[in-house]
Amino acid sequence: PVQPQQQPVQPQQQPVQPQQQQQHQEPRPPQPRHPVPASDDDALALMAFGVDADSREAKILLAARELASVDPASRNEAATTLLLILSNASMPDDKFKKIKLANKRFLRTAGKFPPTHRFLEAVGFERDPNDAALILRRDDPALLWFGRSALQDIVAVAA
Repeated sequence: PVQPQQQPVQPQQQPVQPQQQQQHQEPRPPQPRHPVPASDDDALALMAFGVDADSREAKILLAARELASVDPASRNEAATTLLLILSNASMPDDKFKKIKLANKRFLRTAGKFPPTHRFLEAVGFERDPNDAALILRRDDPALLWFGRSALQDIVAVAA
């Protein structure tokens, strides 16, 4: 019996892509992690950074910018207190998720500035009218991280 000849199997070839010309690009200066818009038109400035003007991230950035306009010594003290609050709030214990508005240290360092309250509300704290406190009701680690990052930029500028 005669066996039919088998044709060799040819591997499939990928289409050859023409090489793209490499364009010379100027190196970009390093960008801050979360720039605080310097424009008077906040909505346009936020859109330029890819942040929706109605988002919590935008509210965090705007409150941080307002806090950055406070005198340097007070700004650094307030930002450091807020950093501590946000770092503790990421712990699982509920006692770290509540800020008593009458707390003397909070009032002396951060609580006396209106942007502080807007900042804390933007990261997820809500007022508890029965207890005169701010309670973290929104469990969003990304917002806490975003808030800490914005505050670290303020502390870095003050240093």
